[in-house]
Amino acid sequence: MSQAGSILPEVVTQVVDLLRADSALAGLLADSDGAVKVWALPPTGIVPPYLWVVSNSEESLPTKLGAGHYGRTCTVKVIPVSRQRGTLELDTLGSLVMQALERQPLTVTGFSAAGIVWEVTHGPIFGEADGGPQVLRELIFRASAR
Repeated sequence: MSQAGSILPEVVTQVVDLLRADSALAGLLADSDGAVKVWALPPTGIVPPYLWVVSNSEESLPTKLGAGHYGRTCTVKVIPVSRQRGTLELDTLGSLVMQALERQPLTVTGFSAAGIVWEVTHGPIFGEADGGPQVLRELIFRASAR
């Protein structure tokens, strides 16, 4: 049996797809052409609000659960980006992201079962970008494949 490669690329792709397919998020993030603004690599010059999905860490399950447990676990960041000065838009987007992803099944090549759960949300980060305010927050999800 060959060793499976990283699960991060498949997990990130499926997270983007799940978020784009969510009707509540689509209602808030659709651009003028109807495309839902969720990306693993946001286009240059994109205007918030949007969601940025970023691969984070990955490890083998025996490291986390001990000998006899085979598979992988990884973390993926979903980063809502807003132009609003407060956190209301981030809070709304974060809640919808959690609803869209929590306990969703995933399909990962080489593994019989996979899924995703929310792990932690970090506080907002305030800054300036492209001549205006920009606020973002990291939501971290853990995906496991067995």
